[in-house]
Amino acid sequence: MVPSLEERFNKALVESVEETIAAVLGRTVAEAFDRHLFAYLGMSREDIPSHLKELSSALNGSFGVGGGVLGRAIVRRLCAKLGLSLDQKQNSSFLECIENVKKILLQAQG
Repeated sequence: MVPSLEERFNKALVESVEETIAAVLGRTVAEAFDRHLFAYLGMSREDIPSHLKELSSALNGSFGVGGGVLGRAIVRRLCAKLGLSLDQKQNSSFLECIENVKKILLQAQG
């Protein structure tokens, strides 16, 4: 069975978060962040796509100004996984960028 666009997007997003944090800060930090999401927000990895605002807050709360850098890196990795291109505006938020990627994906496939 072929995954829907929504499933493909969600899987790529979850992988992008995990892979980006591991690549930039190390596997141990990525695992600690996963535990933080679950312990303090009750969020598993699979919940990430439906809780983007909480993810954004957790990135900024856990990594300070580095949360924004990680957010942009997550968006770049997500675009690469989906074979898309997105011009991230400097003043665009993580949430805006993720929503734009999703819109581009739907338009490209529609």
